[in-house]
Amino acid sequence: MNNNENEFAKKYIFDFYGKKQKECNESYDLAEDSEIEQVYEEIANDTIINSLLVKTALVVITANKYERNILHQRVFASSKTKIKHTVIKLLTPCDRYNRANAYFFELNGYNIMHIHTDITGSYTIAGSADIVRWITTNEYLFPIAIISFGICFGTREKKEEIGDVIISKKIYPYFIGAKVNGEDLNVVDDNVFCINTDIGTRINNMINNNKFNKMPFSVKFKNYITGEAVVSSSEWRKKIVDTTTQEICAGDMEGYGLFKECNNTGYEIPCLILKAICDWGVDKNFDSSNEQILNDFVETLDIHNIKFDNLQAKSILSSLKDRLQAYAANCAYDVFITLINSNIFSESIINKLQSEINNYTGAATTCKKIEEMLDSIITDSNLGYNLSRLYLHRCIILFHEKGILKCEPKCIKHDSNQICDRTDGMVSIELKKE
Repeated sequence: MNNNENEFAKKYIFDFYGKKQKECNESYDLAEDSEIEQVYEEIANDTIINSLLVKTALVVITANKYERNILHQRVFASSKTKIKHTVIKLLTPCDRYNRANAYFFELNGYNIMHIHTDITGSYTIAGSADIVRWITTNEYLFPIAIISFGICFGTREKKEEIGDVIISKKIYPYFIGAKVNGEDLNVVDDNVFCINTDIGTRINNMINNNKFNKMPFSVKFKNYITGEAVVSSSEWRKKIVDTTTQEICAGDMEGYGLFKECNNTGYEIPCLILKAICDWGVDKNFDSSNEQILNDFVETLDIHNIKFDNLQAKSILSSLKDRLQAYAANCAYDVFITLINSNIFSESIINKLQSEINNYTGAATTCKKIEEMLDSIITDSNLGYNLSRLYLHRCIILFHEKGILKCEPKCIKHDSNQICDRTDGMVSIELKKE
């Protein structure tokens, strides 16, 4: 990208805001709402938290304020139910960065856990890799998919637009796994970092069947570049994009850690990036003290009959990057909720277990025996998961609370997280269909 193309990117952003001022400002105001704390319900009880973990079907991860706030405001607006919030500790080598925020909510029957840190990147401390490791090592948590949600930078400003949503088909890492030879940067084209489940096929079918055509932006199933460093140079962006013969539409910083760790677990967790373009990786920070930048911006507003004095224009210009990020996050949410409502994801593990239990007849003698029975059901059903005893035990407690399992009170302390190994008394436990 030469200087003329750099100038094109800047003018494109100004022109885009001129056309989409209302949408950008509304998204920004929503994300900056000072009363957003009112959408949360704080939880600290371990039993409640563990029960929420067990029921989790999907995990969403974010690393940007506007990604988080737009997600929560839209969820709360649709459900009118407060989002549960707690703090978790990631397994990082540095205590300073090991705290992350965890949120729980429900959409269209899917129990969703959202993990947010303010750290961008994959293998930086508290980056996406640390988050996925926390997920895969938690004995109460077995999600059916992990989604990296929010905003990305585009690589083809003459083919895509701000707000276009790019769902990851494949990712190509830069820096990690890349080889530098002189001034050349080489990335291997053939990699395993792709959606290798039928989720990708379903997404592609939705796009081909025009399921997103009524949205005022495009939705594409295309390739990402991903790496630890922020892309802010047009020359460097071009060098990275040109390292692969594959078509690259977007880039982010979390994708490599997500895909690498999800494919490095005892069971493979489907994962995807679902992000909307908020800039082009260059010319995204505007200093309103620069008279030429300010004049260019005001001139573009005048073209769209938007009248601001210089003081107003300075205020808008200094927050223009944030307004575009909030707008893009809003677009990403529209696609996210469409995927959720289209049921392209499988049932959660606990729902599959409940279905199997409802088809089971017989009797067991202790909660330990029921755990063994559930383990047998999992094996016979080829669910493909090696579930922990803690997870199964928590399932038993939840099934008991819902009336799916019925047993005498002295069999187990059902308000306890302790694993029940009671083998004496041979107390009968009845498996009851709903």
